[in-house]
Amino acid sequence: MRQVPDNLGRLTNLRTLIVGLKTVKAIPEPILQLTALESLAITFCKLQRLPCGVAAMTNLRALSLQGNPGLAVSNIVLIFVAVPFLLCCSWLFHRQARLAGYCEHGGSLER
Repeated sequence: MRQVPDNLGRLTNLRTLIVGLKTVKAIPEPILQLTALESLAITFCKLQRLPCGVAAMTNLRALSLQGNPGLAVSNIVLIFVAVPFLLCCSWLFHRQARLAGYCEHGGSLER
């Protein structure tokens, strides 16, 4: 599979989703429609940013973003703050920079 299927949003009771497609540069709209999703892993893709629509995923408790070096830690922190019920957010990148005490090549946030 080279892309997230358009009909993925129909799986309204889906609780966990793992996406590892190198062709994914943004979270596809069908994923944002999965309002029952509790755990989302989008790993080793080419994400550049997290859309504001992630904040509407009120059942989301865990977000894993390992292997997305184009994604800024500041964007991850903003989503963590915007999604009040998100309990854990983790990432692992292969570059080194620092922001607010978190190492950008790897880290996690927990409530």
